[in-house]
This record gives sequence, structure tokens and C-alpha cells, in this order.
Amino acid sequence: MARQTYTKSIEEWKNKPDKTTPILAENLNHIEEGIKIAMDDRALREIYGDENMDLTAHYAETIGGRSIQHGYNANATGDASYAGGSGSVASGIYSHAEGQSAKASGSCSHAEGLRTIANGSDSHTEGYETKAEKESDHAEGYSTTASGGQSHAEGFNTTASGSSSHAEGSQTTASGGQSHAEGLYTVSSGTYSHAEGHNATASAPGSHAEGYNTKAQGNYGHSEGYETKAYCGYGHAEGYKTTAGRENVTMLNSAHAEGESTQATGQASHAEGSNTTASGSSSHAEGSQTTAIGQYTHVEGANNTEDSGMNNHIEGNGNAYSGIYNHLEGRQNRGSGNDNHIEGEKNSCYGTDCHVEGVENSVGSGTCNHVCGTKNDCSYGNCNAVMGMNNISGYGSNCQFVSGKYNERNANAAFIVGGGNADEINEDGNLIVVRKNIYTLDWQGNAIFSGNVQGTYNGRPLSLYGIQSEMESRFNFLNNNIMPAKVFDTKSALDEWLAEEGNAGTLKVGQNIYITESGTPDYWWDGTGLQVLESETVIIESLTYDETMAILNGEEAV
Repeated sequence: MARQTYTKSIEEWKNKPDKTTPILAENLNHIEEGIKIAMDDRALREIYGDENMDLTAHYAETIGGRSIQHGYNANATGDASYAGGSGSVASGIYSHAEGQSAKASGSCSHAEGLRTIANGSDSHTEGYETKAEKESDHAEGYSTTASGGQSHAEGFNTTASGSSSHAEGSQTTASGGQSHAEGLYTVSSGTYSHAEGHNATASAPGSHAEGYNTKAQGNYGHSEGYETKAYCGYGHAEGYKTTAGRENVTMLNSAHAEGESTQATGQASHAEGSNTTASGSSSHAEGSQTTAIGQYTHVEGANNTEDSGMNNHIEGNGNAYSGIYNHLEGRQNRGSGNDNHIEGEKNSCYGTDCHVEGVENSVGSGTCNHVCGTKNDCSYGNCNAVMGMNNISGYGSNCQFVSGKYNERNANAAFIVGGGNADEINEDGNLIVVRKNIYTLDWQGNAIFSGNVQGTYNGRPLSLYGIQSEMESRFNFLNNNIMPAKVFDTKSALDEWLAEEGNAGTLKVGQNIYITESGTPDYWWDGTGLQVLESETVIIESLTYDETMAILNGEEAV
């Protein structure tokens, strides 16, 4: 027969002092409390036994050693386990199950809540239909599963299946070892990966995806923002719909795309801004709708395109070029070639080592040409310089310099200054171009001017027109004032000529008359008659204008 529990005879002692042996109420209460504890403990052991305690209401299974079960159909079958609530089962040693239909089967496991399962040793599950499958797993919340070992799943319908992984939020999955998925519909399947936000996926080792619908598929890649994709290893995609690397291309690394709809698909490339593409290795595209295709190329601005080549730099708006080591700046410039510099607007260059600047200038396939101004053309030759407006170089010319406007083409000239115009319009509405050179210098040093040339001589103004006028004036003076000598064979012939009427009137004072007959003197006219020349005189002959100009030019008279 079980022993009844002990009831104190006196609930509380009162002090009644005695001078020799005083009894204090404090001492008596202490004694009573000790007796009650000892008696209650002995009575409970006789009721429930020395090995376990069963407080269940119906149909309890065999209880484990030193276990406790209470509630409705709670089963603590594991040694030193505890089961409480309704239909809970604690089958693992040192396990704990409480709530409704909670199951703790792993050693030292703990399951609590509604239909929670803790199968792993040292695991812990709580909430609604959560599962902790392996050692030290922890599942909490609503329909979460921690199955990776040392993993943690929390929130709504999350799964942490990777070793030491962590899934939290709603419908997230952390399947990679030591990975972390948080937010909504995120997946971290790569080792050491981290996915956060909404529908983000980090599938490569060490990758990180955050934001909305982002993907980090390359090793140690990082994608963030809205629908960004980091496909390559060590890649970084950020912003709005940006892409770093190419899908399923594993040999491409370290690309960086940022901004809006940018693509960095080349090795170590960088695309930033809006709708830019850097597909060349180590290329850089920035701005709006720019494209850098060649290696080591930099394209910036708006609507610029580097079609192919390498080491090019394009900036401005609407430029397009291909080749190597070129630099374009400005607007709507075009061409291809190497080592060229083009600046301005609507220029074109297809040469090598050329420089074009200004508006609507063009350079052909030559080398080392320089064109500046507007609407000039250097389509032929090498090492030419064309500047001004609407000027052209000569066919096959080299080292030619052209300036001015609307010059006439001359392949043999070293220096040309154009002076044409396009001032009139024909019946079709087109300009009538009149080409003209106002100065030309050839390679022999001969110069041709269409106008006057001026300078100074001994401090006085001097011009070609002035020299010509002075020479003509002097010639006319000499022609009018210097009398040509008369020549006769004999003195008799002279006398006969003078006897003829009117002949003497043609003679001028000082005019010489020579007699070729030997031994006969020469004469001069004094106005009324003949006088004998006393000494030899210089014969002054009459010269024509062409003979005079030939002498001045150092040419032999004809």
C-alpha cells in the first residue's frame, strides 16, 4: 500500500521563550519543511516508481527509463526523454517533444509545435511542420526543412540542405555548403554563396546575388539590383538588367557591368551607363549606347561604336571606327585605319597616322596626312596638309600644302593657295563651284601669282605691277626721245638724201649720221646742217619691249 503524503501538525510555530533551552519558531519551521520534502519525495516514488513518471491520459506506449510523458497520447520512449502535449513522440535519448504530433527521434533533439520532426542528433525544430534532419540542424517557422547538418531553416517553406547553411524568409533554398539564402524565392546553391532579395540565385562558390531576379553564376561573382547577371568568375553586375560575362563561358573572368541594360562580355571588361556593351578583352564602354568591341578599347559618350581592332579611344556622339590605336572625338565621325586622330563633326579617315579636324573633312588611304577646316579632301598621296574650305589635294601628291578655298587640283605643286568660289546656283538648285588657284609654288621654286606682289626696296614700296608700269614708262620715253643713227654708204649718198624734200625735217638735233666709206668723217645734225663728229661715240640702238624685259629677266634676247 502506497504511503500517504505528510501533513504538518502545526502550520507555524510561535515563540514561547524558555530561559534555559529557548525554542524558536524559525528553527521549528525549518524542521517541518525538511520533513515534508522528504515524505513527499518518498510518496511520489511509491506512486510513480523510481525509474519514470507517466502522466498521460490514454494509451501510452512503453515509457523510456527516467523519462516523463504527459498529455494525450504522448510517448517518451527514449531514455531520459520528455514527451508532452498530444500525440508527441520523444524516441531519442535525452530528446524532448512537445505540442501536437511533434517527433524528436535524434539524441538530444528537441521538437515543439505542430507536426514538427527533429531527426538529427542535437537538432531543434519548432513551429508548423518543420524538419531538422541531421546533426545540429535547426528548423523553425512554417514548413521549413533543415537537412544539411548544422543548418538553419526559418520562415515560410524554406530549405537549408547544405552543410552549415542558412535559409530564411519565404520559399528560399540554401543548398550549398555554408551558404545563406534569404528573402523570397532565393536560392544559394554554391558553396559559401549568399542569395538575398526576390528570386535571386547564387549558384557558384563564393557568389552573391541580391535584389530582384538576379543571378550570380560565376565563382565569387556578385550580382545586385534588378535582373542582373554575373555569369563570369569574379564578375560584378549591378543596377538594372546588366550582364557581366557570358552564360556557360567558363574561361571569361572579372567583367563588371553597372547601370542600365549594360553588358560586359569581354575578359576583364567594364560597361557602365545605359545600353553600353564592352565585349573586347579589357575594354571599357560608358555613357549611352556605346560599344567597345576591340581589346583594350575605351568608348564613351553616346551612340559611339568601336567596330573592331584594339587600343582605340572613342568619345563624343555618333562616332564609329575600326582599327588600332585610334582616337575619335566629336560627333558623327567615321572611318577605319591605324594611329589616327579624328576630331570635330562628320569627318572621315581611312588612312594611317593621320589627323583630321573640323567639319566634313575626308582623308583617303594615305599616310601622315593632316586635314583641318571644313569640307576639305585629301584622298590621294602622303604627308599632305589640306586646310581651309572645300580644298583638295593633287592626285598622287606628296608633302603638298593646300590652303584657302576651292583650289584647283595640281599634283606637281608644293604649295597652293585656293581662291575659288561657289557663289552661284544653277537651275537645279546646286552650287556652281569655280575652282581657282591664286598662288602656286612648284618643286623647282617657281611661283605663280594671279594678282600683284608687293614689297619694299630701300624703304620704298615696291610691287610687280609697279615695276612693270615703270619699265613700260621708261621704254616709251627712250623709244620717243632717243634717235636712231642714220647710216649712208658715201657722203654723196647723204647729200642726195638731204636734197630730197622733207627728209631734212625728219632729223633731230644731236642725231648721228654715219658714213661707211673709209676715210670719210661721220656727222651729227645741229638742227640746220651737218657737223663733223670729232670723236668715236657709242651707238645706241632701239630696243623693243620684249627685248628689254628679256634683259631684265636675265634671258638671252631673241
